[in-house]
This record gives sequence, structure tokens and C-alpha cells, in this order.
Amino acid sequence: MAGIEDKNLFMMCEALNPAALTQLSPAYYVRTCRTDELDVWKAYGHVSTIHWLKVSKRCEGLGIGRALISIVMNSFEDNDYPIFFHTRPGSLCAIKLYSDFGFVLLTDATLGYRQNVALFAGAYAPRGLSQITLCPCPK
Repeated sequence: MAGIEDKNLFMMCEALNPAALTQLSPAYYVRTCRTDELDVWKAYGHVSTIHWLKVSKRCEGLGIGRALISIVMNSFEDNDYPIFFHTRPGSLCAIKLYSDFGFVLLTDATLGYRQNVALFAGAYAPRGLSQITLCPCPK
């Protein structure tokens, strides 16, 4: 369905899958956010979110995305869960990567004030995502 790739897609992780974690190559440097910088990511004052993560096309496939997500996910405390992730339905490789960490696709039509694409309601069912868990957002 044309244009669906640019819609909102929400995922949630209730528990980290430690088997997905990896280290960033020493050739790269990452400065993690200070605690006062992290507060801006607490949506509505109580929801932990990762809004976007993008690796340059020329760096895709090098494990940088997995390593960056590992750094971010290691920064969360147990009481920060569930963690929510906003992505795009057209980002199939990224969706698979996020699912490795324990993220599931949310089936709710809306989250907050944003529409969530109805992935598996017949409108959009990409190959390769059949193994990813679907669930409603906890209330």
C-alpha cells in the first residue's frame, strides 16, 4: 500500500533480551546523555521512550545500530520499563533489530494522540515480520 512506509509504528519492550546486546567498536565514540538530558525523553512525565535511531546508509550492516541500541538499553533501570519505540513501517530491518532486544509491535490504533499503523489488519503485512510478537499497549 503506497505511503504506508511513512506512517507511525509503535513498539514496546517490557524486558530486555540480554542476548541481543553487543559492544561498539573501539573505533567509535559515544557520549551518552546526562541525567538532566534524559528527562526530556520521559513522555507525559512517566513513559520511557526511544523516538528515533538512524545509522548512516554507508554504515548500515556494520553492527553500529545494534551497538547503539545496546548502549541505550543498558542505560535504563528496571523501573523504566516498559520502554516504547517509535519507528516507521518501512524500516523492516530496524523492526527486526528492535524485536531482537525484546520489542513487540503494538496493535492499538492510537497511542496518546498519534495514530499507529494497522500492520496486520490486512492493510500492510510485510514478509519477514511474521515471527515478531504483537500485543496491545498496557493501560
